[in-house]
Parts: sequence; structure tokens; C-alpha cells
Amino acid sequence: MKPLKAVMIIQIAALITSVYINFAQYFTIQQMNQNFDNLNQTYNNLNQSYTDLNQRYLALNQTYNQLIDDINHFNNIINQDSAFQTPISKSQAIRIALAYGGWNATSLREQTVGANLRYFAFDADGSVERYLGEVFEPAENYFPVQEGTLTYRYVWLVFISTSGPFPFVHTAYYIDASSGEILSVMESLRD
Repeated sequence: MKPLKAVMIIQIAALITSVYINFAQYFTIQQMNQNFDNLNQTYNNLNQSYTDLNQRYLALNQTYNQLIDDINHFNNIINQDSAFQTPISKSQAIRIALAYGGWNATSLREQTVGANLRYFAFDADGSVERYLGEVFEPAENYFPVQEGTLTYRYVWLVFISTSGPFPFVHTAYYIDASSGEILSVMESLRD
């Protein structure tokens, strides 16, 4: 009987060891499942963050491209050539007007900017006495000429208008072609 008892003890010990090993494996598998669930949740969170960041990137990229377009438009506006060799060039007059008015690439979106050389007679207080016309031929001298109470000046008329089939000039700057002085500003309401 003793050998039978020894075999039973060995079998019971093996059974206890087997149960212990199964419980250990069960708890290990449970812990691995919990770790997998945590990793899966972390992956889902990271994936959502990536999607959100990608959408932000696309929005910022679109804004960036719009700003580049605005800057290129702005550069085309301020770099306008002219046949006249005035002390203040057409481009300089446009820059002076835009700086004075606080215009920038964004505020000039969907706007048209231009400038024409004009000739005016101003009275003693600086008001326009007479518009003498647009200048089409270069002059020998673009500096103001005083005759009695009138001062005759070449003036860059810098205008800003809406774009489109029916443009509306809403802002105009009168810039002295010899000095860059802002002689007058005419504005209607603008956004």
C-alpha cells in the first residue's frame, strides 16, 4: 500500500502543481489581455490625434497657400512700372499710400490697386483748385510750380477698388510725385 500512497501523493502534487500552473497562466493571460486592451486604447488615441493633427495641418497648409497668394498679389500691386521718371516712382507712391492706410496683403485680398499720374492746381490752403488732367507725356520737371496763389503739382493718384465686373473705387490717395507727401485722402466705408 505504501507504493500506492506514494503514487497518490505524487499525483496530488502533480494536480496541485498543474492547477497552480493553470492559475498562473490564466492570470498571465488576463494581464496580457489587459495590456493588449491598454495598448489598443493607446493606439486608438494616437490614431485620433494623428487624424486631428492631419486635419489641422491641411487647414494650416490651405491658410499658408492663401497667404502666399496674397503676398504675391501684394508684390504685384506695389511693383508697378511707369514710363514717367518722377522723383517718387509709381511703385513708391503705391507703397506710401498702402503704408499710410495700413493696408496689407490680407486686407488687399480681392482688391485692385492702381495709380495714375495727374496734374492739379492747389490753392493756398492746400485744397484742390482745379484738376488739370491725367499726364500722358513725360514732363521736364515734376516739382511744384508756384504761380500767384496757386501751386501746380504732379500727383500720383493711388486708388484702391473692389475687383470684379463692376469695380468701385473706395479709397484714393493723392501723393506728391516730387516729395512723396500725402496731399489728400478720400475714403468711403470699407470692410
